Amino acid sequence: MPLNTTLLAAALPTTSEHEPPPQPNYRLNNSVVWFLAFAPLLGFMLESVIAILIYGRRGLGYSVYQLLFTHPFWYLSVILNIALSYRDEHNLKKAGIDTSRYGAMTWLVPVYLWRRAKSLGQTPSYFWVWVILFGIIMLGTI
Repeated sequence: MPLNTTLLAAALPTTSEHEPPPQPNYRLNNSVVWFLAFAPLLGFMLESVIAILIYGRRGLGYSVYQLLFTHPFWYLSVILNIALSYRDEHNLKKAGIDTSRYGAMTWLVPVYLWRRAKSLGQTPSYFWVWVILFGIIMLGTI
């Protein structure tokens, strides 16, 4: 006789049989979110490498900054940030974490990072790293 058909069924958790219980926060793998925290810097490096690979021969007299200003590759950083945040949300769902409160904001990276930290009860250090690096990259390109 299955347990969910007895009187003890009221004491059972309401999760699905095929759904694993969520992992405790100290067991979560935060490697993707830390890559996301450094994504402004990684995106700038990706933009620089792509600009040099595409325009390197014709742009030997130019610096990387001049190449990026004449041929902007800013969309590579945007794609990198969004891809990493979606990957992180996917990993959280796979770990059994309910991401409905902040999953819709995955495309808006700083909001996603802040809500993720608050929802999981973690310190928002990866949010601050992202904001500081984004500010440095923006100030450096002015």
